[in-house]
Amino acid sequence: MGRHEKVLPTPWNQPVFWHFSWWGGWFRTYSWAGRDSWLSEKRQQYYESELDPFDNCCMKSNSREFCRYYVEKRPSDFCFGYRPPFIAALFGDPHLITLDEVSYTFNGLGDFVILQGNNTNGTYLMMQGRTQRAGPSQNLQATNFVILAAKEDDGLTVEWKLSGKNDTTLWLNGTEFNVTEEQIDFNNMALWRSAPSYVTVSFPSGASVNVTAKVGALQFTISLPSTFNNRTQGLLGLFNGNKKDDFTSRNGTVIPFNGNDPPSEKTLYFDFGLTCK
Repeated sequence: MGRHEKVLPTPWNQPVFWHFSWWGGWFRTYSWAGRDSWLSEKRQQYYESELDPFDNCCMKSNSREFCRYYVEKRPSDFCFGYRPPFIAALFGDPHLITLDEVSYTFNGLGDFVILQGNNTNGTYLMMQGRTQRAGPSQNLQATNFVILAAKEDDGLTVEWKLSGKNDTTLWLNGTEFNVTEEQIDFNNMALWRSAPSYVTVSFPSGASVNVTAKVGALQFTISLPSTFNNRTQGLLGLFNGNKKDDFTSRNGTVIPFNGNDPPSEKTLYFDFGLTCK
């Protein structure tokens, strides 16, 4: 009752095959020739693995015990115990909001670890960003993020790159990937362009990153499931619901913080931000 459709193709979905060529990049094809045989095979598999067992165990057996066995193997998809994801964000030059909702400013120049951590299932997530000086001639003291990258375990490296001043391009393993408004399921990730300059990628762990470009800078929001609780580090802080230890450097040092007034920008720059470089 929902679970099967989330992890396997249903009999009414046509197969899509992704390919890569050095001259054309990533592209997808639809197997029109094998469509009928594919659908027939999947329908049969669906009946045998899903519908027939339910009919036999729960409808015809007159046995709660047999139906309980079925539900153990095919648990229903419901919302009991659901916790909404937690949101962190980056805006401007750059102003960051940690996963525990602490706002601060960091103007480091270079490549930085924005977020890294393992969830309770052992999935490793890494997100990095590259900054450059702000301004038309890149001569201001403030910095902007111009490239973001994320990866889970040994999956594809996903990159969001600033294009011009107000556009975002998506790259997979170093090759540009055309993303449209239609959601694309690719390599266990979901990718779509929710607006002309907004590109969203949802990862298998449940983490989701939405990136947009505005006035020569990348901005993003990241939603993270609770399975990463108390398991993160980087510029987005230690995610555990406690604001006071958000500024934990990568060497484990906790920058004193009362939960209301962040430390000085100088302190955060040298004692926290640069440890994420």
